[in-house]
Amino acid sequence: MNMIRTRPQHEQVETTWRVAPSNAHAVRLCQVALVAAMLATGAARPAPAALADDRERYLEAEKALKAGQLDTFAKLRASLETYPLKPYLDYAQAKGDLSRLPAARVSDAIENLRDTPLAARLRTHYLHVLGNRRDWDRFVEFYMPQRSTALRCYFAEARLTGKTRRAALDEGRELWLHGKSRPKACDPLFAQLAKAGVLDTETVWARFALAMHAGSVSLGRYLMKQLPRADRALATRWVALRSQPGKVAALAPSEDRAGQPLTRYALRRLARKNAESAAELWQEMSARHQYPAATTAAVRRRIGISLATGHASGALAWLENLADEAADEVTRAWRVRSAIRGSDWRAVLSAYARLKPAEKREVRWRYWQARAFDALGQRTRAEKIFARLADDRSFYGFLAADRMGLAYKLNHVPLAPPEPIAKRLRADPAIARASELLALGRIVSARREWFALLDTLDQQGKAAAAQIAHAWDWPDGAILTLGRARLYGDVVVRFPLQYREQVTRNARRWNVPASWVFAVMRQESAFMAKARSPVGATGLMQIMPATGRQIARRLRVRYRGQRDLLDPARNIMFGSSYLAQLQEELNGHPALATAGYNAGPHRSKRWQPPQPIAADQWIETIPFSETRKYTRRVFAYEIIYRERMGLPVVRLSERLKPIPARS
Repeated sequence: MNMIRTRPQHEQVETTWRVAPSNAHAVRLCQVALVAAMLATGAARPAPAALADDRERYLEAEKALKAGQLDTFAKLRASLETYPLKPYLDYAQAKGDLSRLPAARVSDAIENLRDTPLAARLRTHYLHVLGNRRDWDRFVEFYMPQRSTALRCYFAEARLTGKTRRAALDEGRELWLHGKSRPKACDPLFAQLAKAGVLDTETVWARFALAMHAGSVSLGRYLMKQLPRADRALATRWVALRSQPGKVAALAPSEDRAGQPLTRYALRRLARKNAESAAELWQEMSARHQYPAATTAAVRRRIGISLATGHASGALAWLENLADEAADEVTRAWRVRSAIRGSDWRAVLSAYARLKPAEKREVRWRYWQARAFDALGQRTRAEKIFARLADDRSFYGFLAADRMGLAYKLNHVPLAPPEPIAKRLRADPAIARASELLALGRIVSARREWFALLDTLDQQGKAAAAQIAHAWDWPDGAILTLGRARLYGDVVVRFPLQYREQVTRNARRWNVPASWVFAVMRQESAFMAKARSPVGATGLMQIMPATGRQIARRLRVRYRGQRDLLDPARNIMFGSSYLAQLQEELNGHPALATAGYNAGPHRSKRWQPPQPIAADQWIETIPFSETRKYTRRVFAYEIIYRERMGLPVVRLSERLKPIPARS
């Protein structure tokens, strides 16, 4: 496997009860042989019926274990020695017994699961058991670096004696210094920090500032009680400035040590509410007081970005006057965008010249440089750039091709991993486990298996894995695998046509392009039918439950909440009709509708310009970074999907007519 596997990259992870050690290797060899035999014909995934009997016994074993029928469980488990998911039975039994098992047996169980993501999960569960018991010797013995804040707190607490005490106190202070409340498991550690004098006034002020910037006002009020009486008045003023940031003008910078971060905090909040008022107030304050250069730069940068994202008339002048050493990447980008928004093409070139060298090479900024040359009558210079950009498969590349009247280039490069690597990967037990988990509909567990495997593969191995996922008709697995591998050439794998019948039927019903529906689906979920976002957006087209209810009411169909949104057919129907609704509400313009699908139609309406503007200028200056990227990608994907579907070419410039003025 050396040609495929590399050292694991853990920082990339978005993610009978045991076999005696002497038998584990033999069992693994049996699994390898079984999977290799199934896949030797070249089919990446066994037919659903190939393991049907084992699958049925596996489900019966799970039920028996859950019901406490241990004899039945043991018999069923013994009949599944070569079944890919047998480790999941061992894991389930070991997990249920963790509070009763001796540490040596837990260690054996973890070792027997070492080639699966279940080993780390079992270790994590056991660490929670040991931490709750305060069994620090065992905890340290089993501990490996964890993401869990509670476990990290336990680890620091476990080392608060002897030679490791200083390091534990430092780690505990780092855990304490956070803008949000920490788990209750950390309380004993934090009590020890306070007792040791680690949480001095400066440290409390530092966390208070973090809490206020994170919007954790309740935590801020709690921390105020730990400040000296003389400091509490200023902390109280800081809390008051959250709702009345304009009152910062009454605070002199030399009043105390917290004055500078408080000034930045208040003006940042004011700039979000009213950038023009923040700019005016800062001019008054800086005329009266001398502020440190870092504070001045931070305030001016924040106000400038707020002016620019709000399309204020003075935004460009403000950003142009900001010194280059005080400007970060976001500020430099908004210099260019502010000039674009105002169609000030000489200012576009001037702002482009102030970008960093690497930024100047980006396709988007080269496109706007060419647009500026073209607008200023320097057509030859513009065409030279547009011609080069037209080779790029992207939003800007397609726009450049339109400017030159050139055909779009999709630059399809099929995946071609070396067959020896692909063959060995197809025989890996992790592949068999992922396949079986998918067959059982256990998507989360399948993903854990898949991405744990990806963390051990080099680029060629990931390419082979993407090929396997594509052969399995698992589009999101293939898409995300290629993203991990940074392989973007295979258009067929990256832009699948799953659910084509439903998409085409609904697009025709609601009179929207099927390629647009596909593009939105590809961007929203990458074809994960069971996808759920942290805020509740659900399914292929990521529909919020409340929006789904409104759509169902309008369509006069029954609605059962998220359950319906997880059904691909219902989700596609709702998403397609919603796109049509948004387009109708938003001046019939697909760019306004696309941005509205992501950020909400009320924002698209608010972002409409007072005067008509070219669609590419409007999209480039959408205030939200996420919505700006989303809109660009959807229209680029739409071009690709028209090609994938064999539809007649519709130029991007035809879809993106000028954005109408808001009424």
